[in-house]
Amino acid sequence: MPVRKMTRAPGSPMQQATDPEANGTAPSQKNPSPKKVLYVDMDNVLVDFASGIAKVSAETQKEFEGRLDEVPGIFALMEPMVGAIEAFHELSEKFDTYILSTSPWENPTAASEKVAWVKTHLGDVARKRLIGGSFRSPGHISH
Repeated sequence: MPVRKMTRAPGSPMQQATDPEANGTAPSQKNPSPKKVLYVDMDNVLVDFASGIAKVSAETQKEFEGRLDEVPGIFALMEPMVGAIEAFHELSEKFDTYILSTSPWENPTAASEKVAWVKTHLGDVARKRLIGGSFRSPGHISH
């Protein structure tokens, strides 16, 4: 049986998936080495979780004791950690920087509040750089 050689048409999905020059992952002449990827946690790294809790009534804190991340609107109340905004901007110049954050399954507004927080405090440097969900690995550490 004759063997056929597969060709990759210029611009085709196959070429883009397998050819670093076509898919933009190869170092360019202008940028000889691509930036390394850096993932930054959001909670208690960029965002001061305690600052949001301090703005919630004692009654609400008691009602949600042990699960304060489920307080409706809690993430919209949080302030940045001291120096975090400046550090993120500086790191973004040196690294391909992304923000990792999970959202509590029982708090339906958390994800949108986190996006709004990133837009408000980090602006365009963090545009489409927030990676989130409701996943926690079986061995995660709670705080």
